[in-house]
Amino acid sequence: MIPNQTVPSTFFGLKDFFNNLTDSANVFPAAYVYQAEKGYTLEVELPGVKKEAVSIEVDRNILTIKGTRKRGEAETNYERSFRVNEEIDIESVTAVMEDGVLSLSLSKKKEAEAKKIVIQ
Repeated sequence: MIPNQTVPSTFFGLKDFFNNLTDSANVFPAAYVYQAEKGYTLEVELPGVKKEAVSIEVDRNILTIKGTRKRGEAETNYERSFRVNEEIDIESVTAVMEDGVLSLSLSKKKEAEAKKIVIQ
């Protein structure tokens, strides 16, 4: 039989986990990318985050999404970045927030769209 021992608070990373729950937590949100005919749809799960607490920016082909959820004293920070292909028209990106899911429409540049060639 093994005698009872006190498990250190850092065992399995529990100390960090519980500290984040009481202070502020940083969360890597789930994301899904769907290819469409003229571009892509990117969906990011941000449960409990109000659209006013979300920021989206593109810098040097890196799309970064940040959001903050506050419940009483606890604060949860969501952040996720994506490399944006050069075929995407950054100026035409649109975003909609509904039921804790941020949906971005990323259209391809006109010259990046495939062209069908008709055989005569």
